[in-house]
Amino acid sequence: MTTESNTTIRGFSEAYKKIPSGDLGFVRHRIMQECEWNSLATFYMKKSGGSKVKAPEWRVLNEIFSDYGIDAETGEYTKEFQA
Repeated sequence: MTTESNTTIRGFSEAYKKIPSGDLGFVRHRIMQECEWNSLATFYMKKSGGSKVKAPEWRVLNEIFSDYGIDAETGEYTKEFQA
């Protein structure tokens, strides 16, 4: 994804909300580590749309959320998650 819109930002936020509560910390840590975001403030700025998510970061988000059957760009389920 080379550009982003309010739809994709909302998708990241919505996708994150659909992660099982027991996995939220793990997913947040994995996103921060793989995207090289060094603070929680950066994570929440990216999630809320206060800071742009770059194309390489979208690839990471797509990969991580796909593990849970969620589309990172729309926040919609792509399949049922099997724990």
